[in-house]
Amino acid sequence: MKDRQRQRRAGQQKKTIVPKHKIMILGDSHARRCADLVQDNLNSDYRVSSFIKPSAQMSEIVTSISKEVHSLTNNDVIIIWGGVKDIGRNNTAEAIDYVNKFLNDNTNKNIVLLNSPHRHDLISTSCVNKEVINYNSRLKEATGLHPNVKLLEIKLDRHHFTRHGLHLNLTGKKLVSQEVAMIVEQIFKPGKVPTSLEKVALLEENNLTTPEPNIDDKAESAKSTLDTVSQVTLQLHGNLMSDNIAIQEPNLTDECTDKEYPPQHQEPLLGNDIESQNSDQNEMMIMETIAQQKRHCPAKRNTDFLWN
Repeated sequence: MKDRQRQRRAGQQKKTIVPKHKIMILGDSHARRCADLVQDNLNSDYRVSSFIKPSAQMSEIVTSISKEVHSLTNNDVIIIWGGVKDIGRNNTAEAIDYVNKFLNDNTNKNIVLLNSPHRHDLISTSCVNKEVINYNSRLKEATGLHPNVKLLEIKLDRHHFTRHGLHLNLTGKKLVSQEVAMIVEQIFKPGKVPTSLEKVALLEENNLTTPEPNIDDKAESAKSTLDTVSQVTLQLHGNLMSDNIAIQEPNLTDECTDKEYPPQHQEPLLGNDIESQNSDQNEMMIMETIAQQKRHCPAKRNTDFLWN
């Protein structure tokens, strides 16, 4: 009897905690068990739920629970992680179209997109892994068109996957869940910057950057720089004139005097030298004669093929 009374009192004392933010995870088999792991990294202000469809395409992921998504507000977050089936079927364009349509229909909600991981069950040069790169780049372009959407570019290694290489192991899912929790907190606490997320840091840097100066400002700055240089040049020239420092060109007639450079004595040429000099002159005359001779034009070929 006493135990029942204690339980009733304890139940009356307990207060129902209403979460401030709802976190909804939509994804394929990659997002399995991520809801519990994300909840472990968040406090009681957040309530995490998930709707997982293994081996589902992006069209099924974003359209299956439209009513639940419509009930969310700007205090909630939608996390989408899919695309594996579309990439394997070379259906990336259709998957991106469904993502863009979902983003256009939910402009008043906070959305986080996760890129598709590298498939370690295939070689790196396979067409599927090339399509993974294409899907991630197009997903990044779609994210840049919406200010309420953020992209979480996860970087995973081989040890974050199972032995097969397609799905994540528990270590990989824990890492992804930690980064998801950090970017969710960043949405509602802008002052807290998660250092391990490069995307959030880049977004803040873009918000803090100053606008580039226009052409008129660049022209004014260049003009002020030229004025400063001219003033410094005039000042240096005045200092040189005050100190009586003059730059004079060297006088070649003064430097070359007979005392410093006495005339050199030329020795008479010997017999061998005279013969070599005469032979050189003869060769030059022969070359000039050959050059002046008129060349004969070559004979034209006859149309007759038997002509010799």
